[in-house]
Amino acid sequence: MSLAAKDAGKASETVAKAFYKILRKNGFSNEQIISVAGDILECLCNTYQGYSSKPKGKSKKSGVKNPDEG
Repeated sequence: MSLAAKDAGKASETVAKAFYKILRKNGFSNEQIISVAGDILECLCNTYQGYSSKPKGKSKKSGVKNPDEG
């Protein structure tokens, strides 16, 4: 089982800290790191918008219901 599946909060913190350290080691400034974070959030928003615009109901591939259906 993956770390993300076991403890999502700890996994996200671990990934964030590791990514931050990589950026720092590669000479990124505070402003550049904030820009990267903004770009990641933009990607997430774009992905979510694409996901939420898909038709609701059962997936043709898996037969699993969309979790947004409730």
